[in-house]
Order: sequence, then structure tokens, then C-alpha cells
Amino acid sequence: MKSLLRVLPRRWLLAGAACAFLAGGCQTEGDEERRLGVIPPGIVEESFQVSDDSRHVVFAVRTGNRQTLVLDGQPGKEYDAIGKVVLTPRGRAVYAAMIGDSGLVVDNGREGKRYGAVGALLVTDNGRVMFPGRLGQRRTMVIDGKESAVYDDIANPAVSADGRRLAYAACLENRWMVVWNGRAGRPYDEVSPPVFGPDGNHIAYAARRDSLWYPVIDTTEGKAYDHVSGNIRLGPGAAHHAFVAMKEKKMLAVHDGSEGAPCNLIMGLLATADVATVAYAAESGDSVTVVVNGKPGKTYWRIRGLTLGESGRVAYGAVLGEKRECMVVDSTVGRIYDFVGQTTISPDGLRVAYAAVQGGIQTVVVDDRPGSDYYEAIGKLEFSPDSKRIACVAERRGRVAVVVDGVEHPWFDAIVESPALFSPDSRHLAYGAVRAGKKVLVIDGQESGPEYNGIKQVVFARNNRVNFIALRGDTLLAVSRRIPDR
Repeated sequence: MKSLLRVLPRRWLLAGAACAFLAGGCQTEGDEERRLGVIPPGIVEESFQVSDDSRHVVFAVRTGNRQTLVLDGQPGKEYDAIGKVVLTPRGRAVYAAMIGDSGLVVDNGREGKRYGAVGALLVTDNGRVMFPGRLGQRRTMVIDGKESAVYDDIANPAVSADGRRLAYAACLENRWMVVWNGRAGRPYDEVSPPVFGPDGNHIAYAARRDSLWYPVIDTTEGKAYDHVSGNIRLGPGAAHHAFVAMKEKKMLAVHDGSEGAPCNLIMGLLATADVATVAYAAESGDSVTVVVNGKPGKTYWRIRGLTLGESGRVAYGAVLGEKRECMVVDSTVGRIYDFVGQTTISPDGLRVAYAAVQGGIQTVVVDDRPGSDYYEAIGKLEFSPDSKRIACVAERRGRVAVVVDGVEHPWFDAIVESPALFSPDSRHLAYGAVRAGKKVLVIDGQESGPEYNGIKQVVFARNNRVNFIALRGDTLLAVSRRIPDR
């Protein structure tokens, strides 16, 4: 028990509080608890994972010089070492392991072929397993148990969002190429990691031939530059693309082949999912400006927290001088504060919220209207999926609370970080909290269910339920709780 509390706390909490698994109230009809075994001594902290639906846990345990993977309380075979572990949404564990000098991948308890070494392991949501395997001094890409052609080296494998396509860099006789859908591209002296577009039908990467770099989309080379950033933004159907390049010792952004003005430094190249809108901060001399689709805005001394919404709306903090900052939304300048930050744009792109500091206290500003309550610190800011509600985690006198549309929930010693506060339909909020050593689940501002020694990863599930992993004593539990009718 001491081991888990020692190794997991900082990853389990939000807003700087100190606890790991949590504990609270009375159980309601329809609640479910499923035992996932106990926390044994020798747990390997970096291996602990929870499935996306908070129904499964996996971790490695070290016993002497050997390691075992434990899935939902069931230990597997012992190995000399266990490497990367992937836990799929359905509770399938896939991991790399070592037996002597050999590496292999174990998929749901089934051992694969042994290789000299196993490289970067990729497991898709639809169950595909991919990794580079070493054969002597050469390497092959193993895709669902089938080996590709053999290369001198393989690096930077990437898989499309739908899990159907794979791309990776391969080296043959000191020349690098990108292999995509089993076909090798043109050889270069150097290539960047390949990037898929959101539809998975196109790829982009930067490639060097001699001293010049080229952006490459699928098999088409673009214009040569002194350098091209490998993080190329690529839209659906490759209709839009954007990247940062170097030319004559100056940086410039290139959007759909159109070059922006050269500058000393480009910070934070952002793009909407379709890459139709691109924004970045450009520094020239002693000033910085935000450029949106090639159009520069007003210059400022400094810019922080550049944010781009999917609607194409842009927000950022502009530094006017010492303790003089304002939020700029598109081209509209907001109120002046000592400090602005923590910017978020609503999913529909119509609303902007941020934290502002004035005289050492903080408030949440929504649509340029400051809140009436002030706090010592403001943590996570989150709009509901329908964009109508706003929540934050606030701190006052060493206590923390979730604040929703200006209404404070009960105050606790800590709030547990979760993927989202709001339910997908925007009707409910759920999170774990700590107060006086008691750790509880909170639903819509009210404590719900029994106390636990720990709570991790609160997520909303189907049928009006909330799932999370809990610890009672040294026993792990998968808990599913019905959201009460109120």
C-alpha cells in the first residue's frame, strides 16, 4: 500500500494537492464494484495503466530480477524485463518483454516470435499490433505477425487515426525513405517522422537531399528550403497543408504553398483540423505579432498562450508592459490585467474563457466579462461539450473547489484529475475529491457512494453511469455508479 501511495500521487491529482487513490458516503441502487486484485509489493510505477473506460488496470511487478505483468489481478508469465505496455479500451494487454538477449511481444498472454530486439510498439484501438523487430543486424516491420522487407534500420513508425495504415522511416545503404502501405518512397539523406492526415489517406514528411530540405506530401516534393520542420500539418484529402521553413537564416510559415513574411522566430504553429486556418506568433526584433492565414495583427512586447479554436477563432495574451496584459480575441483587445493566461475556446468557437490576475487574486473571465468571485489560483478551465457551461478548479486558503457557471461546489483538500469534468451531453459533472482524509466521488456537486482509499480516472459511461478505478485497503476495484436522478 505504501508503494502505491508513494509512486502514483502526483499523476492522480489536479491543482497541486497531495493524495493518490481516494475515499466517502452511501451506495445507491445499481452501483457495481468488480474486484481487480490487490496491489502487491514491487509494483513498477511507470507501468500502471487504466483502460479508457476505467474498467481494467494493468501493471508490472518486479520480483528479484524478474518481472510479471498483472492484468485485472491476474499475473502473467515471468520475464527478464517488461518494456512498453499498451492497454486497449477493451482490456487487452499488449507488451514487449525480454527473455535473455531476445525480445518478443506478448499479446493477451500469447507470445510472438522472438527477435534480437523489439522497437517502438504500436497497438491500435481496432486491435492491430505493429513494431520493428531486429533480425541479426537488420530490421523488419512486424504488422499483425507478418514481417515486411528487411532494412538496415527502421525508425518513427506512425499509424493513421483509423488504425488501417502504417508509415515508417527505413534505411537502406545509408539512404532513408518513408515506407507507406508497404511501398517504399524516394530515397533521401534524411527524413523526418511521417505524419498522417486526419482521414488516414495521405502522409507528409520533410526530407533532406544534400544540403536542402523538401516538404513531401504523399510522393510529391515541394519547394526546397534550407530546412523544413518535420511537424507538417496536413488536412483531410491533403487539401491544405502548413509547415515552418528556414530560408536565408530567417524563419517563415508556408500555408498551401504560400510563404509568410520572414521573421527571426516562429512560435506555436497552430492549425484547425482541416488546416484551412493557420495561426502562429512571429518575432521580429523586439516585438511579436500573431499571424492568421498570412495576415499579421498588432505588434506586442510579448505574446503568451496562443489558442486556435476549430471555428478559426484566435485568442492570446498580449504583454503590454510590466503587470499590463490583456486578452486579444481575433483582433479585439480585452481589459487590462496584471496577468492573463489559461485560455480556452468553446467547442462551437463562439466563446472564450481565461484566467486573469489582478492585485494577486484570480478570476475567470468569460466573453470578456470577469467573474464576481476571486481566488488564489485557478486550475483546469473547461467548457461543456454544448458550449453553454463553463467549469474551473479554484483554490482559496489551501482548499480547492469546482466552480460551475460561477457557482461553487463544496470545498475539498484536492480534486482528482480526470479526462473531462462534463458528461458528453453536458448535463452532469463528476470528479473525485479529498477532504480530511476521506476520498469520495462527487456527482453534480454532491458526494456519491462509499468512501475509498483511492479514486482514479473518473469517466462517463453509457446508460447514465460513471466509471472509475478505486482502492479499498490494498484491493483494486472497477466501480460503475449510476448517476442519481435529481
